[in-house]
Amino acid sequence: MVRRMSKRVAIECRALVGPRAGIGRYLYRLLEEFAGRKDDVTYYLYAPRLIEVPEVCLADPRFVVRMVHFRPALLWLHAVVPVWIAQDRIDVFFGPNYAAPLLRLHGYRSVITIHDAVYARFPETMLLKTLLHNRFMVPLYCRDADLLLTDSHFSAQELHEVIGIDDDKMRVVHLAGDNHVCIPTDNTVAVGQPDVAAQSRIAGPYILTVGTVEPRKNMESVVAAYAMLPTALRDAYSLVIVGRALWGGLNPRQWFEKYGVTDRAFHFDDVSDGELQGIFSKASLFVFPSLYEGFGLPVVEAMSSGVPVICSYTSSLAEAAGDAALLCDPTSPRDLSTKVELVLQDTTLKDTLIELGTRRAADLTWTRTAETTLHCILGEE
Repeated sequence: MVRRMSKRVAIECRALVGPRAGIGRYLYRLLEEFAGRKDDVTYYLYAPRLIEVPEVCLADPRFVVRMVHFRPALLWLHAVVPVWIAQDRIDVFFGPNYAAPLLRLHGYRSVITIHDAVYARFPETMLLKTLLHNRFMVPLYCRDADLLLTDSHFSAQELHEVIGIDDDKMRVVHLAGDNHVCIPTDNTVAVGQPDVAAQSRIAGPYILTVGTVEPRKNMESVVAAYAMLPTALRDAYSLVIVGRALWGGLNPRQWFEKYGVTDRAFHFDDVSDGELQGIFSKASLFVFPSLYEGFGLPVVEAMSSGVPVICSYTSSLAEAAGDAALLCDPTSPRDLSTKVELVLQDTTLKDTLIELGTRRAADLTWTRTAETTLHCILGEE
């Protein structure tokens, strides 16, 4: 039997700097799964600042962390990373966050993940510096890469339409939810997870939405829809928003005041992964009326926690949810409010959504996602 030669894979880890948002959680879970595999791959984790790496990787000699304090991160990517790649004699570069160095000082394979094309479809929802970078640089990254990964068939079609990428240069790899299924009672929280709801004096059950606070996530519509609920339901269920505010002008607490729900609505802007799992597990309902997503990771995370889901019928969300969510019009707070009222008052519908969601989440595992991703990185797809 011929033994496969060892491969050196460099992974760009900007997404692990600071609190982890969607792409950070994606990369973190991939690294955990890569560490669980018995293979001949050495992983070089490149970062421009201090990063949080899974403990299982730190204990594994196959993982090498290279870090330097360097700003801005994009200059680091294009000036420092090419030198590291050459010094480490890298075979494959993996960019999980839309980008890769365009300068190649020696021959290697380049694989990047492009999660969506929001810069082309909803430019008004992006910060100007991010919009300008994506508009001018993402097409260059896509054309320079040897292979593109994307989270959904919807996003693959978007890249084909917006940039003109051929289908044979793309691979669709669906994401997954964390494997912490816990069907809670009204008074239980996921075992071993901090009870953030209790710590924050949230009395009773709540409706949950999760995501960075930015225009595309459409969170003000959640608050508006909550305010439209009958008084009895608002008295019975609080509203919880979890997510960092990326736009200075967007403040959930201002929305709470605007719609008169300050006594029943709560915002957490920075929680750990363990705390987030606890919040998911105790939720009575998860709503996600995002205007545009490349996949919709929070939808699957909610399903894996045994929580019924209402999400948009737009972009990739119907693909991510399968038949396991109630779909809504993200441009209509009234439609969302009506759907929320329906699920909270119809026990049969709620139980059905929980059952279908649990099955859907079981089909989408990080082990499968990581295995497919690694095969693509190594050119074994």
